[in-house]
Amino acid sequence: MITQLIFKSEKPLEIIVNGKLRENGLDCWANILIKYSDNKLARIFYSGEHRGDGELSIYCEKGNIRIPEYFWCPEEAIIRRYPDPKTVPHVLSVKPTTEKINNYLPEFNLFNYNYPKTAGLFYQIDHVSNCLREGKKESNLMTLNNSILLAETLDEIRKQLGVKYPQDDF
Repeated sequence: MITQLIFKSEKPLEIIVNGKLRENGLDCWANILIKYSDNKLARIFYSGEHRGDGELSIYCEKGNIRIPEYFWCPEEAIIRRYPDPKTVPHVLSVKPTTEKINNYLPEFNLFNYNYPKTAGLFYQIDHVSNCLREGKKESNLMTLNNSILLAETLDEIRKQLGVKYPQDDF
């Protein structure tokens, strides 16, 4: 989950979830609020019912980062930096500086995918492949502890939604 990268693998203090299940018991949509220490919050919304752009926004004290579409495979990020209130007395009257970063992804026409930009996940596959070739038992980018934290967080979200998989009983 992107929140693990942003909050440096910090364990959530509280997770609050509301959402809707389909008749077959799978999740249809969810609104998730995750609370961390020092009043840090993450709000996540996803939906299988509504078409979205896969936008990601990260708001911080000194600015924000916006990925306008396909956050799992971004081709563009917009960074806005707010002026320092200590040096600019009327900070609201000064526009933030904006920087656009482009990430050009290689074109893949070898496979058909169910979702847009799925081919962009090849970076993860390459990383795992490199780790295995190097004899590593653990990735330095996604450690075992990070994987466990992610699984625990997703399990809690599913539990609050009421999503249950057959393997949950093992």
